[in-house]
Amino acid sequence: MRYMALFWLVFAPVALSSDEEDPSQFIAAFAADFKGHKEAAAFDQYFVGAPVFFLGEQPGISSAPDFAPGMVELLRETLHLDQYPFGKVKVESQNIADDGTATLLVVFERERSREPYAKAICNIFALTKTQGGWKISFWHLVTTYHPTRCTWA
Repeated sequence: MRYMALFWLVFAPVALSSDEEDPSQFIAAFAADFKGHKEAAAFDQYFVGAPVFFLGEQPGISSAPDFAPGMVELLRETLHLDQYPFGKVKVESQNIADDGTATLLVVFERERSREPYAKAICNIFALTKTQGGWKISFWHLVTTYHPTRCTWA
């Protein structure tokens, strides 16, 4: 019995933490749905109740309940994802804090685009850990000339 208790103390944290989704896995799942054909209305699952969008130099906030799905639909159209889908999602950096927040710098690479500023989309995500898992609270995106990275250094 003592050995079972010792076994539980040693391996329980590993077993419990393995069920939790890593922020980079969460963003990869989001990106797959974003570039795919998932209905925009279903994107509520990825966002907090009052997310902030920052598109280039234009911020966006709203109290409307359908704000995040509407922004997803607008971004799909504006970024011409039907013509220039992205093939790779690359997490350049990820910071996970003990307070249930995380920040990620993520590149969505678009291989088929011939236009220099449509080769990649640089994204900064701020995530919040909720009872339902990770949620996007802030999303800043800009197109970039470099096809595979956001950072210059």
